[in-house]
Amino acid sequence: ASADKSVGYTLTAQAGQKLSYRTNDDICIWIYAPDTQLLSSGELPQTGKYALQVSAPKGSTTFNLEMSLGTLEASQSAVASSKEEAS
Repeated sequence: ASADKSVGYTLTAQAGQKLSYRTNDDICIWIYAPDTQLLSSGELPQTGKYALQVSAPKGSTTFNLEMSLGTLEASQSAVASSKEEAS
């Protein structure tokens, strides 16, 4: 990825699922819904194909990007079970 070129990814998801991502690199990430609307959160409003666009504002770079897709209920129960195991 670079400032004038971007890398794209697509994924198919269901309405109500949550897309999470994590990176330590200096990159910009845009997520577009199936109707091409830019999303402002990770909660996916529609069923269909989503597009992720990644760009590096400081020029060409390599990057690590971790992504996960799940339901909101599953994410919350995973956190709750982690806390129970820790006690």
